[in-house]
Amino acid sequence: MTIVDRFSEFGLIMATIASLGNVVGELLRKQIMLRQNATAVTFAYRSVSTVLALATLLVVARMGTAPKIVDGGPFFGVPFMSWPPGVTFAAYIVVLTAILGYASWAHLKAFQLSAISTTVPLLSFTPVFTIFTGWVGFGEVPSWTKILGIVLIVAGTFAIHIDLLSTGWLEPLRAVLVDAGSRYMLAVALLYAVAGPIEKRVVLMTGPFAEALAYAFGTAALFLLMSLAFRVDPLKPFRREPWTVFWLSCSDVLVLITQYVAAALMPVVVGISLKRAGTIVIVALGWFYFKEHGISRKLLGSAIMVVGVLLIYLAVTFAQALGLTAIGLAILVPLAIRARRIGGDPLPEPGA
Repeated sequence: MTIVDRFSEFGLIMATIASLGNVVGELLRKQIMLRQNATAVTFAYRSVSTVLALATLLVVARMGTAPKIVDGGPFFGVPFMSWPPGVTFAAYIVVLTAILGYASWAHLKAFQLSAISTTVPLLSFTPVFTIFTGWVGFGEVPSWTKILGIVLIVAGTFAIHIDLLSTGWLEPLRAVLVDAGSRYMLAVALLYAVAGPIEKRVVLMTGPFAEALAYAFGTAALFLLMSLAFRVDPLKPFRREPWTVFWLSCSDVLVLITQYVAAALMPVVVGISLKRAGTIVIVALGWFYFKEHGISRKLLGSAIMVVGVLLIYLAVTFAQALGLTAIGLAILVPLAIRARRIGGDPLPEPGA
């Protein structure tokens, strides 16, 4: 076995841990948002994440891997913004904190307003937004395979609300725009698409541990200021649900570090595929743990969206993409029918 093979296996392990940690984190976010304020919760768990990330960084440094910041070129590639590496790194963290800080808050608001099994699958729109921004900003025309992936993601969204089809052909898609939680999660997907290239640039400048610490600290500081500005008690989640905050912070740091390590060791498509596959598990747990309804259509819709994400990222021909789509639907539709029989699958959405 070569060193590259070992790195690939380690990267796969890291990506799998990140996906599992994300599943746990989503359930904890939904649980705590049943009772708490989104701004206070974001400050609470990110402040503990900062402490845990700092402890991890110190342990890694004592083992001989001291953090350092290397030159990443001009800020956003703009020639007249050629600053020292430390200044460029800090500027990227400020931008990243602003983008992903709001994404973290919107993520929690989505869970507060709507069912987790309805909102989480919408994160599959992240690659769609990435393709769209590439087309608008750089004139990059997507291939027919990627267009098929986009169609499947939209079709999956349609399937989640297919119970509304009797009232109009566009009602399933309109339901996504009408539902406040779904709108928040679509905003999160867009912000993730914008932040992705920035995260990659930062991790190449300083490594996963320092980036996790800087981002967690920046988000905690931002939401402490927001809590004070809006007169929200930032310590309330600590007093009311300390263990939920603690375990949410543990999963947060675990996901931050492992997904950055995986991105540095292996193709991005593997990590993304595992993370989106975890969406199906989250939908199923939303039915099992939070008693959310409509499990069959939500499982079918989220699974179709996962297939769409795979087509966007995998290097396959259009003919191969059509074959994968046919095979996927042939497997998914019978499973959805089976899930309906098991869960009873009443169609009305539970009140959020």
